[in-house]
Amino acid sequence: PGTWHWKYGLPTSWTNCFYRTYLLLQEGSDFRETAQKISAFIHKHTGDEAEVYDPFLQPLADIHLHSNLIGEFNPNGDIEYVYIFAAVAFLILLVACINYMNLATARSLRRAKEIGLRKTMGGQRWQLLLQFYGESLLLVLLAVLAALPLVEIVLPLFNHLAERNFTLGRLWESAFFFYFLGMVFLVSLLSGSYPALILSGFRPVQALRGNAGQGVATNFFSGRRMRRALVILQFAAAVFLIAAAGIISRQMDFFQQNKWQLREAQIVNIPLRSEDTFRQVKVFQEQILQHEGILGAAACSHIPFTASKHGEFIIPELLGSETVLESDYIVSDAHFSDVFGLEVVAGRGFREDPGETAQTRSFLLNESAVSALGATNEQVIGMAIKHPFFEDAGKVVGVVKDFHYRSLHQSIGPLVIKTNTNFVRFLSVKIAGQNLPTHLNTLRQQWTAMFPDVPFVYSLLDADVQRLYRAEEKVGQLFRYFSAIAILISCLGLFGLTAFAAEQRRKEIGIRKVVGASVLQVAMLFSKDFMTLILCAYLIAIPLAFLALREWLSNFPYHVNIGWETFLLSGCLVSVVALLTVSIQAVKTARANPVNALRSE
Repeated sequence: PGTWHWKYGLPTSWTNCFYRTYLLLQEGSDFRETAQKISAFIHKHTGDEAEVYDPFLQPLADIHLHSNLIGEFNPNGDIEYVYIFAAVAFLILLVACINYMNLATARSLRRAKEIGLRKTMGGQRWQLLLQFYGESLLLVLLAVLAALPLVEIVLPLFNHLAERNFTLGRLWESAFFFYFLGMVFLVSLLSGSYPALILSGFRPVQALRGNAGQGVATNFFSGRRMRRALVILQFAAAVFLIAAAGIISRQMDFFQQNKWQLREAQIVNIPLRSEDTFRQVKVFQEQILQHEGILGAAACSHIPFTASKHGEFIIPELLGSETVLESDYIVSDAHFSDVFGLEVVAGRGFREDPGETAQTRSFLLNESAVSALGATNEQVIGMAIKHPFFEDAGKVVGVVKDFHYRSLHQSIGPLVIKTNTNFVRFLSVKIAGQNLPTHLNTLRQQWTAMFPDVPFVYSLLDADVQRLYRAEEKVGQLFRYFSAIAILISCLGLFGLTAFAAEQRRKEIGIRKVVGASVLQVAMLFSKDFMTLILCAYLIAIPLAFLALREWLSNFPYHVNIGWETFLLSGCLVSVVALLTVSIQAVKTARANPVNALRSE
């Protein structure tokens, strides 16, 4: 290694967890068996530390959706949200199927004589079932043809939300195509079963007389109760989705209000990606600080407030004995506490010390670290502390107030901040909030002048922090869209059921009009019945939404409380939309000439 171009600078340690190790296994190998062998091999060399440093293997493809470890490179996805979206998609599909069922039964009276005639001419029920299932399949296929151009239009919006680059061409890939084909047949079967069973069950005599409503058995699954139950299920789904969208939006607002941020300044993070930038970062800091608008600069091990490392620190003499502190940590230079505005509650912050060595480092603890040690702020000031991995040692110079040094998905834990410029990987520059483009251009010019062969790459800390909550932000946006779709489809189903009820009660309404009932009274007659269904849907949806949202919020140590106002608002919104939908059909029916309904009497 001494003659190789790669100069080793890492400490030799079996417990070195600072870097990732990637293994390429032979095809057909069992990674679990390999992991056991590696674990046994490392434990043989780590001795007493084996329980603390327990290595494991993780398939690369599992990291994005199935990993939530400390110190991830980037915020990962969450398989839980994939399941949630799949469940919501199925719920929307179910609402659409119910919509078709209601519309099909609303049209059933018009086909009663056709069905009665077919049965009189010898048609078997299975033949009628086959016909109605065929009609359902044909409608689904027509819906697919109509959906394809719509998907092409909506796909850019979906790609923007999901941060993916899906194309319609993926539909024809073999695996997805057969899955899609199966969904077509499933939807056809699901949506066509209820109408097919109802229509094929008409008794021919009553159907030919025009009394189709009496031509079906009066059990729950074939009568008025079933249709009402379907509407209740539709609107329960709509109320559930609206309530979920409201709580998710409130949680996102909570994140925005409580995340770390500077009010009158911006932090620009610049990665140090070459040996030159690493060696000359101090010179670069001194040069940029000469420019107006550059308020400070600190070199650190990683982007603050988005990630941290975890390790053990040894306090040789605390309360009369040696103590081990398991803690997150940040490695930085002496300017970290000033640049990020950390509030020192005991002792002092970092100071520039040209004579600092590996044995005279400065350490800051947060309040949670002091609590974990069972000490007071005054007791830890000046105490000796070691970091075995870096072979660093020094003294605790101060205690800082607890702050969210990582995302609000995790509670504040013990944190150690220590000086050591040998392991910094980022330069965080604090600039004035005004004239941001001008200050960024100044940084770019200074960087290019000093490091002409290294591209100037940067990110704003606000954007880095916001990225931590991108998954919840997407969930909130998609739930709002899903809620709107669910309400729209549910109202179409309600409109169909209103039309069905109006057709069944046309003679009753005609008689009421003849004896003096007003349009408003007839409209109220319809609205009262259907608003009862909405109330039932509300009473079903709210407990389910409460339980589901409480479970979701339990994933966050800091979250909003589930208040009654969100459920009340969702119920009012659904009620108003449903009332308007019913009123349109009710007024239309009430304004009809009663002579047309009573002509045959």
